[in-house]
This record gives sequence, C-alpha cells and structure tokens, in this order.
Amino acid sequence: MRHLALHILTVFFILGFSLIGKAQNPDLLTQARSLFKPGDQVQWVKQFEGTINNKHKVILALGKNDLLYQGLIYYVNSKQTFFLNGGAKTNDITLNETDQNGNISGSIQAKINQQTFQGDWLNIDKSHGFHLALKETSSPVFKASYCGEEDRFKHFEGVLQKYKIQLYLHFTDKNRIKGYVYFDKKKKTLTANGYTDTDGSLFLNLEDENQQAKGAIKVRSNLSCLYKETKDFAVPFQIKLAKEIGTGCMAYISYCNMYEMSYPKLDGEMEFNQFIADQQTEWMNEIQSHSNRFVFLTKEYQPKNRNALRVYSWYQIHHLSNDLISGKWYFTNTWDDDFKAVDFNYDLKNKQNILIDDLFKIDSDHQSFVANYIQKELVKRPFKTDENYLTWIKDLAFDYFTIMDEGIQFSSDFHAIYGTQKVMIPFQNLKPYLKSESPLNPYLN
Repeated sequence: MRHLALHILTVFFILGFSLIGKAQNPDLLTQARSLFKPGDQVQWVKQFEGTINNKHKVILALGKNDLLYQGLIYYVNSKQTFFLNGGAKTNDITLNETDQNGNISGSIQAKINQQTFQGDWLNIDKSHGFHLALKETSSPVFKASYCGEEDRFKHFEGVLQKYKIQLYLHFTDKNRIKGYVYFDKKKKTLTANGYTDTDGSLFLNLEDENQQAKGAIKVRSNLSCLYKETKDFAVPFQIKLAKEIGTGCMAYISYCNMYEMSYPKLDGEMEFNQFIADQQTEWMNEIQSHSNRFVFLTKEYQPKNRNALRVYSWYQIHHLSNDLISGKWYFTNTWDDDFKAVDFNYDLKNKQNILIDDLFKIDSDHQSFVANYIQKELVKRPFKTDENYLTWIKDLAFDYFTIMDEGIQFSSDFHAIYGTQKVMIPFQNLKPYLKSESPLNPYLN
C-alpha cells in the first residue's frame, strides 16, 4: 500500500495543496490571544481537538471576552488555518469562519459544554455542512488521526435450531450496523440494519429483498443471541467471531476539497490489498484530473469554492471466509452525476479476482436465464405499481455480481428514486449453467 500513499501525496502536491508546514507546530493559543485588542478583558482562551465528520483531524483555539469569541481552526492534514469570530452573549455559539483573504468562507454553530465543543460547520450558503466533535486539551497532537477506527466489518457464525447461521455485519460510525444474515435452514439471505446500544448489545432488524420485515436479532456483548421471527416467539442461540477486517481510510480537507475514501483492508493478504489499491489509484487519477481543471478555470480561494469538490467512497462486504471475500465498492463526487461502483469476488487462495466468465459454461445461454429471472423478481418489488419504475426496469442492466452463501447476487447501478436493485439467484437455480470446476464448488454441496 505504500506506493498508493505516495501517489496520493503527489496528487495533493500537484493540486496546489500545502502539505509542507513549518518546522514547529503553530502556537494556536498565542495566535488566538493576539486576536483580541490590548486591554480587552479576556475571560479565557481554550484549545480543543477532534474531528470534522468523524474523519478529519482539526485543532481549534478559542478565546472569549464579554462581547466576542475569537480564535482559529487548524486543519491538520492540509495545514490550513481559518479565523473564527462571533458574539459571546450565550452558550449557543455562532462563529463566522474567515479565510486568509478576510472573506467569510463559512460558519460554525456549536455549544461548549464543560470540556467539549460540539456543533456543525456550514459553508457560505449553508447548502452543506459537517459535524464537529472536539474535546478540550492542553497539549494537542498535530498529527492526522487514523480515520477508519470505528469502521469495521465482522463475520459471525453460529448454530440456530441445529442449522448454521452467518452474520456479515459492517460497523460504521454513529453506532450504525448494516449487513446480511444467512439462514442455512431456509437457504435464505436477509438484509440487516441496526445499531449498537450503550451496553455493547447489537439490535438488528431483518428484511427480505422486497423490504418486508422478517424478524429481528439481538446480540448481547457475550455473543449470546435471541432471534425473533415473530413478536411472540424468541429463539436463543450463540455465535462466535469467525473473521474480522479493518477499514483503510483516506481523509483530506482543504479550502476547496474534501475527500473521504474508505476501502476494505485484509491483514496478511497483500495481493488483495494491492488489487484494491490499483482501483483506488484509478479513482485518484480521475480526482486529480478534474481538480487540475477546476483550479485552472476558477480562482481557487473564493468563499463559493469552499469544499466545493467533495469525494466519497465506501464499501460493502457480502461474503467473507478464508477462501473468498466479495462485495461492492462505491465512488461518487460533487462535480458530475456519475455514481460509480466496482464489484469484487476475490479468491483468497488463488490470489485473483473471479470474473463472471470463470463461473458459467460457454454457450450455456446463462445470460437469458439470468435476465428472465431478474425481470420476474423485479415486478414483485415495492415499486411494482409505479409505471415509471416498470418502464425503467425493462432495460435495466445488472452489471455487478457478488458471490454469497445462498447464491449469486446481481445488482444494478444506483437510481436517485429507486435505489440499487438487487436480485439473488440461488445456486440450485444456477447449477445447470455453472462450470463443473469453478470457485463456486464449495457452495454447491
């Protein structure tokens, strides 16, 4: 992954971002004090550190007198500083953010409660913003924090009523959980959405592909579980952690730019990590190309351009074992409507990504079977009475596939109204079309 990190630093340098700071870290407290006039009765000057959007490390120094708050906010990755000022009549703080040219470039609405600074940063026209979560500190660390600590994927397995059950759960920030649960008894995969409670328990609501509720699972901190298929009946079972992977994360924020790019990271799997890095590099090249054009065509340091170029990428894991990792990886930005996705079905034993042609027999006409199966499923969906939806699905392409316990899930591109359509085709239905020797053999028994 080292060459990827070096490439990204090169991209930032080309785009004109200042990555080289002074030999010493800035003395933000002294700078904040200097913003007040001589003779001002400054009540306090405090320093806070934390993150914007739970990913971007910032340090804030703020002082207060009877009338004003004044201070600075420092972005650790880009080493850029913005000035802050606002009225000091209440604990509800509204601060104007001012750039180095003296232009108001945004605002912060926040509260100081004991030793915390909580609020939101907003751009100049308040069309978008990010959450601020900071804590008071006497010795801030001028080093970018790792932004993927709270973003992890875990595969649990257990036995429910003498049959295996698999839980594939993605733990993201704000205690949210998304994933899949596979019931071997029913040969059925359900979508899981839930949260982590304060005591460490997990609460998962289950839905089928038609968004119909199909019960719930509670997982206690000791991994003892309750499965409730109906409101009146709960079945206890036990699970164990089978496998866990971390999240790689690239987060960068400057005057015009904000990048938040997450990707799966498997310890000890150099080839898979390189496979992911190659795709990340392709997307970074696209970002570089657009940013260069943007800087060339417009004055970069204008309030209207504050965080105008935003990039997000995130991933989902659909299956994880010692032999295979499958999922989808998404990429989007604010300068076009192109919502990109990449599927991956990586054979961890043979160190290669599995392609659709690796699975199906030549001349088996599996394409017709898959297309017909998908169309029959799509007319059962919640939008089935929407004429626009029915017109849309007629020519809808399902260019992505992921291998899961139940079968192969085919999926479409994202639609602003109808979302991403997903159709699972069980292995038993696909078996006549599959090669006799393929990476799917362990799932066909």
